[in-house]
Amino acid sequence: MTLSTDDTIVAIATPPGQGGVGIVRLSGPHAWEIGRRLFARRSTSAMRPQRLYYGTVIDPADGAALDDGLIVGMRAPHSYTGDDVIEINAHGSPLVLRRIVAAALAQGARAAEPGEMTLRAFLNGRIDLAQAEAVADLIAANSDAAARQALGQLEGKLSERVRTARDAVLRALAPIEASIDFPEDEVPPPDRAALSSLIASAETVTAELLAGAEQGRISREGIRCVITGRPNVGKSSLLNSLLRVERAIVTPIAGTTRDTIEESAIIGGMAFHLIDTAGITATEDPIERIGIERTRHALSHADLALLVLDRSAPLTEADHQIAQELRDLGFSTARKLIVVLNKSDLAPFPAFGRDGETLRRDVSVGLRAHLTERPPLSSFAGEELAQSVPVIATSVVTGEGLPELETAMVTAALGNAATESAALVARARHVEALRGASAALAAAQKTLRDHLPLDLVAEDLRDAVYALGLITGESVTDDLLGAIFSEFCIGK
Repeated sequence: MTLSTDDTIVAIATPPGQGGVGIVRLSGPHAWEIGRRLFARRSTSAMRPQRLYYGTVIDPADGAALDDGLIVGMRAPHSYTGDDVIEINAHGSPLVLRRIVAAALAQGARAAEPGEMTLRAFLNGRIDLAQAEAVADLIAANSDAAARQALGQLEGKLSERVRTARDAVLRALAPIEASIDFPEDEVPPPDRAALSSLIASAETVTAELLAGAEQGRISREGIRCVITGRPNVGKSSLLNSLLRVERAIVTPIAGTTRDTIEESAIIGGMAFHLIDTAGITATEDPIERIGIERTRHALSHADLALLVLDRSAPLTEADHQIAQELRDLGFSTARKLIVVLNKSDLAPFPAFGRDGETLRRDVSVGLRAHLTERPPLSSFAGEELAQSVPVIATSVVTGEGLPELETAMVTAALGNAATESAALVARARHVEALRGASAALAAAQKTLRDHLPLDLVAEDLRDAVYALGLITGESVTDDLLGAIFSEFCIGK
């Protein structure tokens, strides 16, 4: 990755393929000069920044017309990259756009590398590194939640919180370093209680950001939701209903689904990766056993599980086994669980009840009292299952309960911590940096409590400053920049 801004780069800024409009972008000190050569305007007046002009795109080598279009120029620093920028709006023919780029290259421009336009925005101080990464996330967003999260980061919400923590650490570090560097000037050592207070304020910010990291990841990547249950309770029908298409094969024969089926859907603005699974049951069929193992593998990597039960029939041994496995995997505690009582269009088994309140009471308590001597679903969370685990009655035949189920799924995905205005940490790189900063801050506090020399505290604080700077770019390295911006598309 080239880290210089001294030359002029060019790239097609619109997606590959044919379209109504295609944009060729030049950025750098000679962008305007090259742009003027490439464009014959109808007007003879001087070209002004932030104005669109109509004319003909030409090849300066022979004056041949390449296309009719528009040109707009922006002067540094008032542009996306912070450089002088020219954008030529032509028809969206890949051939035409490549010819315009070739003409620009012949005039002295250099082909931009992936993400180099945004890299220049970072190098020119127009955006920080977290904001630059948000550009890529916004382009790749596949749901409303992902777009909102990326836009908030692009607006600087995450950067503001990180800088708040970093500034507090720097305020603690500065008097320590002054007392170390200028002992001959009799600079008094700083008050340890004041240092601890500043470090604590930084710890609060890092803890809050880390607490929202899982929410940020789900907003950015979507939530993995596994539909599980014994055979023939309606898991595949439920998948089809959530997708609004007939994706999975549905028959009255138990065990139709032998493998996991994964599809994505946007529900309530959230991306859900829905995984239909083979029913978990005792079997000697080797193919079915492989499918059940894949079900268990999918559950081990899920964020949310939908436990589907047949509301028209009593619980079976297979239901008990699945309940136990879900409890062991941490569902309803560390991970989210929704109980789906399917086939509500059929006459309910008496213990499930007919109205919502009875239904919740029977699932949380009555399953144990009326159906079995041993704890079944109540083993998830004792008597509190009705409060901690949503219980939704559904029918894929009539559609009953499906809107309520989707609402419960979105609530489970979003949790209670985040709002649209919150600063969310969505990238693993940011989480790792925050954990490093948190560990360094904790070490600094311990050093203070143990009344060890302040130069040891300073070492821990420098580590925290470095870790926080990795997020916004103050501690950036060339290798890190290369790794981040290589993920971008060319032209952005």
